[in-house]
Amino acid sequence: MSQENVDLVMGFQPDPALDLVQQFRDDDSWTAFRAILSPAFAPDFESANALLGIEKAYVGMEGFRTLWLDWLAPWATQRVEIKEGIDLGDRVLVLAEVIATFPGSTKGVKSATAGVWTVSEGKVTRVEFYPDHAEALKAVGLE
Repeated sequence: MSQENVDLVMGFQPDPALDLVQQFRDDDSWTAFRAILSPAFAPDFESANALLGIEKAYVGMEGFRTLWLDWLAPWATQRVEIKEGIDLGDRVLVLAEVIATFPGSTKGVKSATAGVWTVSEGKVTRVEFYPDHAEALKAVGLE
């Protein structure tokens, strides 16, 4: 079942050309994106964001959008390049690199990020985002 979990999670990771700022801020883009994502998520799934230095939990698809809007607030653009998906049984660790720009700038800022996705009965029940690979590896006991 764990390879199925990896396939599920990796299947909805964003294309590196997708601007996440546009995707989450624009209501029409979000509505279309939500329709694609919703079947893979439990209705009451939780998302937690340790990216801002504090962990705050959000619930459901609208909570997931709010998490992303909070994270994307200072950026003009943000793209993510997935580096690896690691099978952890009922969890999948996704290592990524983010490339973002501030308003008025054309120079991208790069940083490593990671997500730990928990899957139960074929649905995502929780995702936790981390500001770097080391913190995520530590959180899942792989440091």
